[in-house]
Amino acid sequence: MKTELISPTDSRAGCPYKGFASYWSLRTSAGVHEDVVCGYPTPSRESSQIAGLRYFCNEKVEIEIDAVLETGVVSQFSWRRRTK
Repeated sequence: MKTELISPTDSRAGCPYKGFASYWSLRTSAGVHEDVVCGYPTPSRESSQIAGLRYFCNEKVEIEIDAVLETGVVSQFSWRRRTK
């Protein structure tokens, strides 16, 4: 991930297993996309292996791996409604 394209936001979320998540916005030629990158800078001891990793929130972006579109999760936070 090109970290120069992301910037931290004030958004936070808590998870009883992983700890507190931080979010970043992504700057592209199409504009700024708020809170599409997430990570756990200081996760709980049980989840210490994810410390410092960042990932794209598949509820807010389309993720394609090896030409296969990941279906993601449909929730109140989804950027669009996915259909089967």
